[in-house]
Amino acid sequence: DGMKLSLQQWRSLPPIVHQSHIALLHVFQLFVELQEAGQMCTLLLDTNANNFESRFQELKALLQSWRERLPNYWDDMNRWSDLVSWRQLMFGAINRTFLPLGPLLPPTVTANNAAASGVAGSSLAYRGYHEMAWMINRFARIARKHGMLDGCTSQLERIDTLPKIEIHEAFIKLKEQARCNLKNLGELASGLEVINNTNLAYFGVRQKAEFFTLKGDFLARLDRNDEANTAYAD
Repeated sequence: DGMKLSLQQWRSLPPIVHQSHIALLHVFQLFVELQEAGQMCTLLLDTNANNFESRFQELKALLQSWRERLPNYWDDMNRWSDLVSWRQLMFGAINRTFLPLGPLLPPTVTANNAAASGVAGSSLAYRGYHEMAWMINRFARIARKHGMLDGCTSQLERIDTLPKIEIHEAFIKLKEQARCNLKNLGELASGLEVINNTNLAYFGVRQKAEFFTLKGDFLARLDRNDEANTAYAD
């Protein structure tokens, strides 16, 4: 009924999409995510150690669609905040179902999923936390782009409270934290210290290159140009 009323309201708007359409587009997204959340809940209620592999793949497809369907970075922060809060509730539901099943998973299921997903089998039960970290990092990035540096920092601090995250998300978190510090003259020294104290052994070549670039940016802002050139050359 809500979708029907929304479509009727859409038909009453001018044919050329304008600012008046934006709020209604947001409502449409919430309806779509509500439907998908219902599908997720149905899957979670029916998930056990024996059918974990098939249920995990079905849930993974829905979560991937959520990753691909985000607001524009210039959209109002309240819309981003509403979406993030809603999704965090669903990620929590995934954790409550998956975490108790982790020790019960057969070795064959764990191995197959590990090969298919490219992550360690023991981390499959932490999929909800992986999604939380992914969403928090994107939300923090948007807060930084909107000039909300304190909001960006507070969001990134939430990732430290999660019990298990992927290496890539840990890298994104550190990079966003550094970019946030780079915009604040009073945080340049502490931001450079974070970069210098980061163990890069777990990161790939491209990620290391981004860190060296950020280090050069900090040194340049601190007028340490020779050291900045050395960092860029690395």
